[in-house]
Amino acid sequence: MRKIYKVSRVNEKNVDIIPYDENACSTCTGSCSSGCHVVLQAKNPKGLELKTGMTVKANVSTGFQSFCNVIALVVPILGALCGFLCAPFLAKTFNAELTESFKAFCVLAFLFVPGAVIFAFTRKRSELIELQITSVIDI
Repeated sequence: MRKIYKVSRVNEKNVDIIPYDENACSTCTGSCSSGCHVVLQAKNPKGLELKTGMTVKANVSTGFQSFCNVIALVVPILGALCGFLCAPFLAKTFNAELTESFKAFCVLAFLFVPGAVIFAFTRKRSELIELQITSVIDI
């Protein structure tokens, strides 16, 4: 994720920012609100005085990053454990023989399915990521 953004609009609660690309922005003839970038919303927890056109640094909060890291680690492991514990029930349901390869298949299936769901969910729900403006920089 980029860390440098341009302020496009300042609201009471949020600040609208767009990613700053040094190569594209240095040769740009339009305004920053011309639609060439995706507009993101960020919080201003430090209460910095911001104006349209300022260049800022913004990051995701460390608490949110830690939470996402724990979820990304724990959910697939719990899925694999669930697959191992559900293997006898699944073998009986599908009239399959309970072999080590069937157990391994169940573990791998239950390992990758939650991981794929988390991956798809985080890509579709980008508004869950809350940026926080950390400082104003001069470029």
